[in-house]
This record gives sequence, structure tokens and C-alpha cells, in this order.
Amino acid sequence: MNDMKVKEVGIGSDSKIGNEELGSSKVRSSEGEREERGIKNESKDQGLYRVALNKNADMALVFVMDKVNNGFIGGKVNRMQVANWILIKFREALTDAGVQEIRMEYFDEVAVLESILRQAKESGKVPSEFKSLLQKQMILDETPKKKVKKALTNDYCNDAIESN
Repeated sequence: MNDMKVKEVGIGSDSKIGNEELGSSKVRSSEGEREERGIKNESKDQGLYRVALNKNADMALVFVMDKVNNGFIGGKVNRMQVANWILIKFREALTDAGVQEIRMEYFDEVAVLESILRQAKESGKVPSEFKSLLQKQMILDETPKKKVKKALTNDYCNDAIESN
């Protein structure tokens, strides 16, 4: 699965952006626009990025957000704040077993084969396990195979049938 980071760009009606700023992804935004988008507590130097969620992940995020906001009189959290909190806490709690679980969830056999092929092209050597597997798959046995004869049954006789 290809992960892609897309920097969030917000351009207000009063923003003026020159050609040199477009190339470097610089964005000018008023504080009011930042507050409308729920970014008032973020520093201007801190980058904002978008993450695409599938339907199940979005439903889980909304569930957590609703649960946090239900009965919370000290403020209101939005989806971005909940997602940021979850990711930061997850990073702190991530173990090797968790990494292995994620890898197994998104394991791709074709990607492994492509990686092995790339390494073989760079080094000029194919790992011995794959070499023997390829030989078994591609090379025919040297001994000729014997034809299987039908077994004799009561209904069949090899003798010539005499006509009545």
C-alpha cells in the first residue's frame, strides 16, 4: 500500500501568493481562517498534513470524537485533534509485536518477489532457496516417465475377441 503525504494548503481571499511562493508551498493565512479550520492552537511553523481514511477508520474516529465530547464541558475536540492524539499515543506504545502485526496485515507477495528480483539484479546472485525453487518449477525430470497401463478387470480381456 502506498502511503502519500499531502501538505494541507489553505488560501484565503485576502492572501497574495507570488509565483516563487507557489513553488515552495508557502501559504499566508489570517488567524481567523486558521481558527475556522480548527488550527488556532497550532504554531504557524508546524506543518499540517492530510491523511486519507477508509470508511471504517473514519467511523471509528467519529465514534471516539463523539465519546470524548459527550459530557465534556471544558471544550470540544474535533476529528483532527483526536487523530493527532491517537497517533502520538500510538507511537509511544508501539512495540515490535505491533510492527509485525501491521506488516502481516499488509503483506504483499508480489512486492517481496519484486524486491528479491531487484536485489538479484544488483548483486548478480539469486538466493539459494529461490534458486532451488525455480529449478524445481522449471526443469523437467531427467528420467522419462513410464506410461500407466490400465489394470485388468473382469469386464475387460486383452485376448482377441472371437466372433460368434
